[in-house]
Amino acid sequence: MRVFEEQVGRTPEEVAVSHPSGRLTYRQLNTMANLRARQLVQAGVGRQSPVPLVMGRSADVVVTALAVMKAGGFYIPVHLSSPAARLREIVTDVGANIVVTDSAAESRGRDSGVRVFVADGLPAGTPEVPNPSPYGLPGELAYVMYTSGSTGAPKGVAVTHRDILDLVADSAWRTGHERVLVHSAHAFDASTYEMWVPLLTGGRVVVAPPGQLDTAGLRSLVEQHAVTAMFLTTALFSLFAEQDPACFSGMHTVATGGELMPVQAMRGVRTACPDVRVLHVYGPTETTTFATRHRVDEVGDPVPIGQPLDGVRC
Repeated sequence: MRVFEEQVGRTPEEVAVSHPSGRLTYRQLNTMANLRARQLVQAGVGRQSPVPLVMGRSADVVVTALAVMKAGGFYIPVHLSSPAARLREIVTDVGANIVVTDSAAESRGRDSGVRVFVADGLPAGTPEVPNPSPYGLPGELAYVMYTSGSTGAPKGVAVTHRDILDLVADSAWRTGHERVLVHSAHAFDASTYEMWVPLLTGGRVVVAPPGQLDTAGLRSLVEQHAVTAMFLTTALFSLFAEQDPACFSGMHTVATGGELMPVQAMRGVRTACPDVRVLHVYGPTETTTFATRHRVDEVGDPVPIGQPLDGVRC
């Protein structure tokens, strides 16, 4: 949290989050997160407390993830579509005593069997609240991401504050990440890249409206918010390449990965958007989203996954 708060000190009036209902500056985002952290502490959240987040994509997810860490806890993002039994398994596995939801997901949160904290939006005009006592040592947990695992049973992958900082520090993100699109579910590990790379380096998070992103929606977001970077799964990248390969025009960087990349999809995008930097990335959740990256200038077959991120050995 110190890194984020230092960024707030450097750029307090710069926009940190753009969302369908408006904008939040770094100062406003920090104040809202501080107030929510205070509320969470009063609700019993303390150092390294597990806090599942059952929420839809919104600016509130950003505020709440920050708030949990400022309160000393770590967050566990949970898909809204997760069955009640899976939510209870996760709550039991991490030993959570509280679940945070938004008002739309409150009934889902009550499936957990523990206390529900409803994190509805705080007004951006909230009076400034001081930062809480510093928590979040580098080796402490920042979040736990659940995957299906090889057996289909929920498997929690623990990620520390140091892990996030190592991802953010990679040189691939030093340019072109002024405005990063958040369209992934918060329970998908790409959300780590989408949220923390911009927020810890002075950039802006652009939260996509609810619903599945399509090529027309992407064009609109790039036009309205001047989105400079985004990540797509291989499947979604391939679909966009088939439907409208020029939809990435105007962006600086598009990262994609997760499966074997269809060469034709990559060639279509590189031909339609020669000025866009395309990165083919790879990494399991255990490596904090990405472990390797390859800048695609010439499209080979197969498309390489490239070299390790800075500080990573493969």
